[in-house]
Amino acid sequence: EDDVDQATKNRRLNEVIAKYRHHQFDKCREQVGTTHCVLVEGLSRKARRAAAAAAAEQAGSQQFTGRTDTQFRVVFDADPGSLEAGEYAEVRITGAHQATLSGDLVRLTTLADFHRRHGAMQY
Repeated sequence: EDDVDQATKNRRLNEVIAKYRHHQFDKCREQVGTTHCVLVEGLSRKARRAAAAAAAEQAGSQQFTGRTDTQFRVVFDADPGSLEAGEYAEVRITGAHQATLSGDLVRLTTLADFHRRHGAMQY
């Protein structure tokens, strides 16, 4: 038999979620100023919506998304057609959000080239 009322359960769950989000945001902020090797996943949701609305014809860059080797999600700008899913990009982290990083594309890279330039990642 459960002797904890639903209101108490909800309050406790909300406390855990708030603590998790605060911790996650702190972890994201720690990444600002660092450079990561990002596995490109493709266009960001924002860029896909723009393409679906035929607004992607405009000149300029598109937003891409990918993941670092520590599983942070990163959104960054690149020229249309310059990246494909599965490629690696060197990205300098410039901003942190609740659970996502934003950054600037430095260059296309390979794992071997990135680790030669930056050394092995410390976890």
